[in-house]
Amino acid sequence: IIHYKGMIDMAIRTNKYRYINVYPIEEGIIVTENPYSGLHSLSGRATSKKVVGHLAAFEMLNGFGKTLYMTLEEIHQHAQKYSKSYLNPDGAWKTNTASMERKTPLRLLLQNWGYLDPYDAAVLRADDNGIVEQPDSDDWDSEIFDEAEPHTNTPTPKTRKTAPKQPKAEHPGYRDDMELPAQEGQVS
Repeated sequence: IIHYKGMIDMAIRTNKYRYINVYPIEEGIIVTENPYSGLHSLSGRATSKKVVGHLAAFEMLNGFGKTLYMTLEEIHQHAQKYSKSYLNPDGAWKTNTASMERKTPLRLLLQNWGYLDPYDAAVLRADDNGIVEQPDSDDWDSEIFDEAEPHTNTPTPKTRKTAPKQPKAEHPGYRDDMELPAQEGQVS
């Protein structure tokens, strides 16, 4: 299972983020969302050390930034609905609750608004499906990417597999009097 620090590592490896953070909101702190930008701001003082929610935030190098605030109640409702391991007594939600509470808003923020390397996105999909080990390159979206190197910024577009080249005489429709177009890099 990937925890919030692993999510931050995935985002940092893309080299597209100026900053990324998950901040615990303690009781007494007021979280306000700007209706125009959608960004959150904090005011007030903590009246206790009790955490009541988490604020996930990032800004990309191109200036785009986004924040997401979730109360602990919203986080646990989301986990009950979507996490297969939420009720497992040996699962991360029971053994490492604080980390999972930090991870949830960060993961939702990155999946909906951020950028992750395609390989890392495949690892998250495997995590969603309860697969513990990292997927092989054959397991991840081979319809879109053709074995891109893990953790590269630019995926390799998939090349279509074609039939093996046949000698000219065996090629369907070949005639001796046909002039074939010059191949790339050849002089005609």
